[in-house]
Amino acid sequence: MVCGVKRVEGRSWSTSHRGVLWIHSAARPLRVAELCSVSAQYPGALSSLLPNPTASGKHAASEEQREPSLAELTKAYPTGVLLGYVHLDAVLPREEHLSRVQAQQSGTGSFPSPSSSSSCSASISDSYPLETTECEYAFVCSNAVRLPRSIPLSGQHKIWRLPAKTHQYARAQLNMSRS
Repeated sequence: MVCGVKRVEGRSWSTSHRGVLWIHSAARPLRVAELCSVSAQYPGALSSLLPNPTASGKHAASEEQREPSLAELTKAYPTGVLLGYVHLDAVLPREEHLSRVQAQQSGTGSFPSPSSSSSCSASISDSYPLETTECEYAFVCSNAVRLPRSIPLSGQHKIWRLPAKTHQYARAQLNMSRS
C-alpha cells in the first residue's frame, strides 16, 4: 500500500477512522501463497520491495524493473516495521465496493449513493480503484507515502495509536527527504 500500487485493503471489520493511516507490516514473514497472490494481482509491483536504492533513496531509472524471485521477496519483505502511511478515504461493505468497481468499469462515471450503513466519505475520486476483495469490508486508500527507512516497531491488532516518539521520528524522516 505505501508504494501506491495497491489502493484497496480487505478487512473483516469496519472502522469510523478516516484520514492518515500509518501502515505497519506484520511481524510474521509473508507466506509464499500471499506473495503469489499479490504478484498475480499487481504484476511488476513486487520489485519495489527489493532494496536497490540510488543515493537519493529512489530506484535507479536506468535499470530495468524485473519481477523478483520468491526467494528474494521472502528475504526482502519487511516485517515488524512502520512502512509509511496512506489516506483512508472510505470503508465500504464489500457489495457496495463491488458496485462502485462495476460502475467504474462500465464507464458510467456515476456511483451508487452510499448506503445508510456505509462509512463512506462524502466524495471518492472518479478514478475509483478497480481492485476487488473477498473480505467483508474494503478500505479505500489514496496518497501513499513510503518512509525512506522503515522503523522497527511492535504492532497491535487492527488500528492503534502510533507512539508519539515514533510519529516524531517518522515525520522527521519525511521532512528530511523533502528538503
